[in-house]
Amino acid sequence: MKKTPWHISGKLHVTGTSQFIGDSTPLPGMLQAKFLFSPVAHARIISLDTSAASELSGISAIITAADIPGENQIGHVIKDEPLFPESVIKYVGQPLAMVLAEDPLLAAQAVKLIELRYEELTPILEIDEADALGEWYVPERKIESGDVTTALSTAPRVLSGWIESPAQEHFYMESQRCDAIPQDDQRILLSAATQSTMEVQEVVSYLLALPAHKIIVEVPRLGGAFGGKERAGTIWACFAALGSYVTKRPVRILLERHEDILATGKRHPFKSRYRIGFDDEGRIRALDVQLLANGGAYADLSIAILERAMFHVDNTYHIPDIRIRGRACRTNLPPNTAFRGFGAPQGIYVIERLIELIARQLHKDPMEVRRINAYRHGDLSPYGQPVWEASIRDLYTRLEKISDYQTLRKQVDEFNQRHHDRKQGIAVTPVKFGISFTTALLNQGSALIWIYIDGSVSVTTGGVEMGQEVSTKIAVVVARLLGISIERIRVESSNTQRVGNASPTAASTGSDINANAARIAAEKLIRQLSEP
Repeated sequence: MKKTPWHISGKLHVTGTSQFIGDSTPLPGMLQAKFLFSPVAHARIISLDTSAASELSGISAIITAADIPGENQIGHVIKDEPLFPESVIKYVGQPLAMVLAEDPLLAAQAVKLIELRYEELTPILEIDEADALGEWYVPERKIESGDVTTALSTAPRVLSGWIESPAQEHFYMESQRCDAIPQDDQRILLSAATQSTMEVQEVVSYLLALPAHKIIVEVPRLGGAFGGKERAGTIWACFAALGSYVTKRPVRILLERHEDILATGKRHPFKSRYRIGFDDEGRIRALDVQLLANGGAYADLSIAILERAMFHVDNTYHIPDIRIRGRACRTNLPPNTAFRGFGAPQGIYVIERLIELIARQLHKDPMEVRRINAYRHGDLSPYGQPVWEASIRDLYTRLEKISDYQTLRKQVDEFNQRHHDRKQGIAVTPVKFGISFTTALLNQGSALIWIYIDGSVSVTTGGVEMGQEVSTKIAVVVARLLGISIERIRVESSNTQRVGNASPTAASTGSDINANAARIAAEKLIRQLSEP
């Protein structure tokens, strides 16, 4: 192979023949799910009367917390999240009951007949309020290096204040969905829109009180995810699995766009208070910052996201005296979750905003303030990790030259002086980003390769294809090692029966972990084929 091919599913995509979850014709007897979503952010449930809805002809089942055979718990890192609330509603859009019918319109009609009586409670919606009330999932986290108090007291200049970053909707093309198909011997096959087959298998296992080997999870492909199907995808797979377990029939869950936006978490909003000390040249002497993350009603991945935000507050800058504190706050919003960058953008935004404020106060070019604060070879990060091969200062010099930065900046300034209703800007933003999982044990992968008697090859890994071309990269690696064309290789869907205990396809590791696993497997095959 002399060049990398197009996306191996590209032809299917552009001809409209690629199959996503929910595209297939419903199986005979397949039930469609509709949900009663909470209309209030915080309330005590008085009663949930499903009798009128149950009497509607064609309704197969109405499922609530009482129907769960195992533990009513879908929290993974911190076990604080029920599948259905039993006594207290925690956010608008929280699923309270699931209606199953072959006709989704009929199921939606039945949802309207469910009578919910509740006593409304005062919700906590803002980060400040949650922090003041001590509503945190875990105690405050802290990273500290140097003597911050002394450095701030002796700094020639000090700025203090707040920096906020808002929530963000994932808006993947494919909404949350899952097909659950009962098998023999109490097994259930889940065709799930998830970035983590292992988590779906594990959580469904204790929800249904079944061993994990009876929960088969596969992911054909995803229509986008951006982190929104790492944890959140598990929730809807649990609903589908429960519905199929109770009715012994296939169940399809396919959220409409407005339902998806209502019921799912977003990027974590952050509010960060800071004090930063610097000199007249713009060199940062000290930084004291506290990050407050709005995690929503349940912990989800908020602790890990907060910690990763804390790890990225320094970005590409050496700050000799620094204190970073972080609190993940519980509010009455849908549980906020993973999103591209996994907390790093919120942390990086803080220091980049501060660089701009320093430059503005000193009437300096922000690029120069960035340059003089950049890491040098061997500097230590706030968490004690040496920064090797730190060429960022040289990169600024090269970038300034090849982009003709000074000319562009002059043109922008002149344009802004001439125009009052329109403005231009020019920005340079460096990034230091931690690739891979902070939890080191997740940085592993597995692969299964079959060579069939006709010479065609099947490859399965734990990697989930969601448009990022992980399948293409895996196929390229295997094709090059085996010395065959990529057309002779099929990269199969991720499936827990073929590759178990797979790490999530997340943390910018999907290709590195899974393609390397495929490489090792292919090399083993080559050795075996060469043996007499």
